Formats: sequence, C-alpha cells, structure tokens
Amino acid sequence: FIREKIDDQGANSIAGDFGVIYRTGFRDLTLGARMNNLGGDIQYYSISAPIPLQFSIGASMTLAGEKDSKLIGYVDATKPQDNPQLYFGGLEWRLIDKLSLRGGYKFGYAGARDKFDIKITDEGASFGGGLVIPWSNATLHIDYAFSQFRILDDTHRFSFYIEF
Repeated sequence: FIREKIDDQGANSIAGDFGVIYRTGFRDLTLGARMNNLGGDIQYYSISAPIPLQFSIGASMTLAGEKDSKLIGYVDATKPQDNPQLYFGGLEWRLIDKLSLRGGYKFGYAGARDKFDIKITDEGASFGGGLVIPWSNATLHIDYAFSQFRILDDTHRFSFYIEF
C-alpha cells in the first residue's frame, strides 16, 4: 500500500514486487531477477501517473575463501522505466558467518554535470557492515551502510530483521 501526501493533497495506490533466485550449481553462483512497483497509477490533483516500474538482474559468487572467511562479489543491472540503465558492483568480506564488511559503487547514475559538461554520479561509493546474532529460536540481523552523495548530504542507513 502506498500513501503519499503533498501539501493538502493525498494519493493512494497499491504496488508489489516480484523476484526469483536461481542457484546454478556452478560453485555457489546465484542469479536473480526482480520487478519492482508492479501496480496501479497514483493520482494527485486529478492527474494520474504510473508508479515507476523497475527491472533488475544480478549475480553473486564467492571469489575467495572458505566457510569461516570468504570474499563474495556482487553485480547488478537495473533498468528503471523512466531513466537510463544503472549498474552496481560490490564486495562483501564475511567473517565467521557472524560479521560482514561491505563496499560497493553505483555506476551510470544520471546526476549533476561538472564544469566540462560531463555527467557525474550523484551517488558513488558505499561502505557498511552487518552483524548476525543468534537469539532464542531465531537469528537477528543488524546492518549499517554509508552512501556518499556528491550533491546532497551523505546517507547513513540502518536496518534489522529477524529470521525465524
């Protein structure tokens, strides 16, 4: 369910995401695809507009290491309905399956232009980490990410989820 409000006008819509994951059987190569924002239009001031549909594909694979310490590589390509193709790449160093350190970069983001009229990325490097904590009959996952923006302030993201 989507609810947005601008000034005294509100808008509602319903949208969902759909994704698939395929484990190839070649080492631990995993492929994935997803569609975001499948749903109806959203309407403000009697003007209706589609929610921006987005399609992504990606892959991940262990590049080095064993169970207790491994380096995992990730790549992703995303095509928003109303913007150019975007590319992402990243690495995760997983220590003893309890602690992760991550770094990545976003390529192709349309952004500001420098003094030579060359596009530069709005959002560039990101760094972060995660912690996995066994908790009763569940597992608690805590994650942090820092994203660098050239035009806006940098962003700090925190998330957590419980796996039963």
